[in-house]
Amino acid sequence: MCARDPNEAARQAAEQRQQIKLAKFGSESIKFHNRGTTYKRGKEAAAIGYSRGTSDAYVKALDIVSTAKATKESLVRGFASSMYVDEGGSARRAGRGKLLELLSKTAQIDKASSDAFGRNMDIVHQGLNREYVSKQAKNTARRGVAPEWGAPVMMPPRDPTGQFLASLQMGLGIVSSVTGILGTDIGGGTNILGKTV
Repeated sequence: MCARDPNEAARQAAEQRQQIKLAKFGSESIKFHNRGTTYKRGKEAAAIGYSRGTSDAYVKALDIVSTAKATKESLVRGFASSMYVDEGGSARRAGRGKLLELLSKTAQIDKASSDAFGRNMDIVHQGLNREYVSKQAKNTARRGVAPEWGAPVMMPPRDPTGQFLASLQMGLGIVSSVTGILGTDIGGGTNILGKTV
């Protein structure tokens, strides 16, 4: 009969720690995977929001330009219908005020058209970019980091020397108890040379 390994309890504890570590890593991996699908949906939603915002800004700019063109057309028609016709005998500057008024209004309309695709469009795009980056950062933070395996669980080695010594001690204990029960000396015979042992 062999004695038990002195490190057996430590080995069982290490195996239990390993099983707990496996279960925890598996659970965290599943949670991370589930957060990953939510992350993907959030990323797609942020991209759709950015795309729609860009499209809406473009449509708004087109509306401003088309309104400006229609307004400009009506101004030019109005100017043409009320334009001063020089039939002789009038001042050199006759009708100049109406022309300057037309040019002033036309300049305002051209500025609004230019700003719609220039400065205002840049402001809208900058706002959309900031919103997109902010949503992406929040989405990434919500996902978290992938679970790490961590340090390995160290398995204590078997102790054959300790096991042998424990077996030897158990054997000596059995021998001493048997001799104590019998009350006799185990020796007491003669060896090959004829000497008493």
